[in-house]
Amino acid sequence: MSKIKITAVMLTAMTLHGAAFATQPSASGSGVVAIQNVVKGNFSLGNNGTSTSFAQNKESGMAKVTASANYLPCYQAVNAGISGATETKSSGQAYNISTGSGTGSATSRGDVSAAVHGQAAIHGVTDGYNGGKSGTDTHNRIVADTNQGSAFAAGTTSGFDLALHYEKLTTTVPAQTGSTGGIRTTTVKISDKKTGYVSGATDIGKLDGMNAAGIANLGSSGDYFVRANLSASTGKVTAP
Repeated sequence: MSKIKITAVMLTAMTLHGAAFATQPSASGSGVVAIQNVVKGNFSLGNNGTSTSFAQNKESGMAKVTASANYLPCYQAVNAGISGATETKSSGQAYNISTGSGTGSATSRGDVSAAVHGQAAIHGVTDGYNGGKSGTDTHNRIVADTNQGSAFAAGTTSGFDLALHYEKLTTTVPAQTGSTGGIRTTTVKISDKKTGYVSGATDIGKLDGMNAAGIANLGSSGDYFVRANLSASTGKVTAP
């Protein structure tokens, strides 16, 4: 069985609007889930025979993306963030029981994949790519011939989180009475927080009282990646 291949197109366009030179936050992302599974079986009987074929396959997937962007008046504090999460679950079994002249087979196979991508930006502060991605995949196949039976269960999770923060504050202390000038101070702060995770588990076993069915292409995989590039300047600071 060929594995499902998922391509999630990252949304890279930053929306810049409002006043010229304004520091705008922007965050966007996308997620995708795909499932493919099939069960099949057959039997054949001659004189004095019995045969029972059974197969089941269950797949589920989830992709969730959350984007946020906000700022305080006058752009004193600007925030942008993007997070994503995926989850896949698989389970199934297949068996065939035959006696005498009976023969048969049962097949259960499936694939579920989930992926999320996203990016966050603060115009005038972010530099290059700022965002993350994560994905998980589970694939399975059981082929049970006569008097064979096996079952499986698998689950995966993955996700990422990116938060960006920018703050610029300018304060002015007037000169003393009778004097001219004063003191002006500009402070710039930037920070980010990145997290990522991925995990999975699989469980395979033969059905009671039966030989283990042949199992191929049973497994799970996942990954994550988060990156941020930030830089900010106070600009030229002069006294009043």
